[in-house]
Amino acid sequence: MNKLFTYSLPRPFFGMKIPIPVQSAYLRDYCARNGFEFTLPLVEICKNNCYFLLLRALESGKGTNNSIGLTSILMLPGNEPDILDAIIKIDLSIKWHFPLENIVLKGEEIKNWYQQFNYLKSVARL
Repeated sequence: MNKLFTYSLPRPFFGMKIPIPVQSAYLRDYCARNGFEFTLPLVEICKNNCYFLLLRALESGKGTNNSIGLTSILMLPGNEPDILDAIIKIDLSIKWHFPLENIVLKGEEIKNWYQQFNYLKSVARL
C-alpha cells in the first residue's frame, strides 16, 4: 500500500478556515477510499504566505513518495506565482491529490488549473 504524504494549512485560505482535525479526517477518508496508507499531516507555520515546511519536505524528498495530499488546491498560493512555481518545480513528477475538488494534478497542470480558475474568478467577480 502506498503512503500519501499529507499537508495541512492552519490559516485561512480562499476565505475558509478548515480546522486541522477536519482536514485530517477528510484526508484519512480520502486515503481509505483510494488505497493509500494515511500519514498524519505536516502542519504548516501560521504565517501568511508561508510554505516553509512544505518546501523543506519537498526539497529533502523525505516522506513525499511522489504523492502529496492537500484538502484543497486552494491551499496553494495561486495568487503568488513565484511561490507556486518554487513549490511545483522542485519535483514535476509528484502527483498532487486535492480531495475537495476531486482532482489529481502534476506540476504544470496546477498552474493551468489556477490560470483557468483566476480567469473564471475575474469573470464572475469573486
